[in-house]
Amino acid sequence: MLAAASSPLAAGAEAGNAEAHPAVDFTGTWRLDVEKSRSAGLDAMMTAQGLSGLEQAVARRTSVTQIVEQRGREQLTIGIRSTFKDRDEQQYLDGRHVAAEDMKGNPLETWSQWDESGTAVVTVVVMRTARGEPATMTMTRSLPTMDTMRIHTVLEIQGNARHEADRWFDRAR
Repeated sequence: MLAAASSPLAAGAEAGNAEAHPAVDFTGTWRLDVEKSRSAGLDAMMTAQGLSGLEQAVARRTSVTQIVEQRGREQLTIGIRSTFKDRDEQQYLDGRHVAAEDMKGNPLETWSQWDESGTAVVTVVVMRTARGEPATMTMTRSLPTMDTMRIHTVLEIQGNARHEADRWFDRAR
């Protein structure tokens, strides 16, 4: 298991103590807006993670649906369905560290909690890139509108670079 990096959430008030905004509910079926999610930042992030040109081309065109069930402010259950690979995640929103594996079976350490405002869920993943470089990925899940979910991702590779990208999802009707 990788050593845990200091949490990007540690600055300011302790995020795990934030009260969730009562109107924030991620429950629903969300479909990736592929066009809106295209960006140079996403391309740079995939390159930095060591994805091949073919893997990047597939990722850029892959249909993704997230089926989210929110249980109060304690947990998110997320079913991720795509033309590439399906997986399920449990995110405990109390900041507890959970050992996990990436899609290729490599070890990860992850934790999730509400941000300081209580309106977004921040997930931190301590990982290694395909080249073996230590990295931290921080994903902030928010609802700019009740029918739009934004996942803002920051990838920081130790001693190297920082990359940012947004993935936009529309609530399925």
